[in-house]
Amino acid sequence: MIKTIIKRDGRVEEFSPDKMHRWIEITAKYNVNWSDLAFRAYRKLEDGCTSKDLHNAMVMACLDIGTEASLTVAGKFFVSNMYKELYGGINKIPHLKDFSKNTWVEMDYSDEELEYLNSVIDHSKDLTYSYTTIRQMVDKYIIKDRVNNLAKETPQFTFMGIAMAAMENMPKDRRIKDVEKLYTYLSDLKINLPSPMLSNLRTPLKGYASCLTFMSGDTVESLATGEHISYIMTAKSAGIGGYIHCRSKGDGVKDNTIVHLGKLPLYKQIESAVHALKQTSRGGSATIHFSCLDPEMGDLVNLKNPLTNTDKRIRGMDYSFIYNNSFAKAVAKNDDWLLISLKDAPDLHDSLFNDSSDEFEKVLEKYKESGKGNVVKARDIAMQVLTQSLETGRVYTFNAEEANRHTPFKETIFTSNLC
Repeated sequence: MIKTIIKRDGRVEEFSPDKMHRWIEITAKYNVNWSDLAFRAYRKLEDGCTSKDLHNAMVMACLDIGTEASLTVAGKFFVSNMYKELYGGINKIPHLKDFSKNTWVEMDYSDEELEYLNSVIDHSKDLTYSYTTIRQMVDKYIIKDRVNNLAKETPQFTFMGIAMAAMENMPKDRRIKDVEKLYTYLSDLKINLPSPMLSNLRTPLKGYASCLTFMSGDTVESLATGEHISYIMTAKSAGIGGYIHCRSKGDGVKDNTIVHLGKLPLYKQIESAVHALKQTSRGGSATIHFSCLDPEMGDLVNLKNPLTNTDKRIRGMDYSFIYNNSFAKAVAKNDDWLLISLKDAPDLHDSLFNDSSDEFEKVLEKYKESGKGNVVKARDIAMQVLTQSLETGRVYTFNAEEANRHTPFKETIFTSNLC
């Protein structure tokens, strides 16, 4: 039973349920049973708890109930706690001029402009968001002391800071209206922005690229460049989509004086690169693509599966299976398919990315007749891919022919990205 409670300033006072009358009014407004909510919250607390503990217990009790109404109430409790911790209460919110000077990178706005924008901010909007919306913003996008897990801004300041940073270089005769318009769209949740912009605009961090794709060729220099790109762009907050276009395990290198180790060691390099650095609000991520022609198919399709042997398991990335319409037709007809190394059939691998499979099918027949490679059933490959996609949820498919047919880009598209 709770007899005393520790206030935020350290004072210990007698716990009085009557002081929670305002909370009762909130729950009544959203048809959340106050008695049930309070009972669930009190069970999570001990005598001598802090007022912050009480707020958190109320939030968790709302989540335990799990209705849409209780999530809305949880959001209000959560926001109320944020305002108390940051500002001392919702009636003590600092002026935009003071807040921006102490929290954001310096921006070229006059005192008069900041005065107007301060009148534009509607902090009451924070109380209209559901708990899941607020929680995502706090965990991912608002400026925080991430070492001590302390928030430095509330959502409306976040949206205003983003709008100001995005429109800072617009012509001065229109930019304040542009800031106001973008702030309104963002705060009304009418539009969304890529994660790097949400996290980095208004801060000294200038990495705004959300996505990046690359293809490494079959040289040491190109493979090293792919790894370097993954490392650098992860540090700049981008998600990586990559394709390593090289020979396969067992192929000869340098006039057969070296035996190629295959793609697994190269994939592990990419995995290490994207996980070596922590992005502002998330860890690095990569989706690596492999081809329907790849002789290493049996290993590559199972890299994400937890049951795969540890020496052939790379779970720190996602994977995507590249195919074209010829492969899809072969699956439908249960026809044979050819797995063959890039070293033995470079023109076949290149034609996989044509916007039509006509040339690809001619070259494919040539290599089938040559006796090179390994002939398998296309449907068996498709079943492997679909099974791993279903079991892991992180193996995807990419139709290179359709991507290059239905596109505004002149350059060949070799890979995609989950973004």
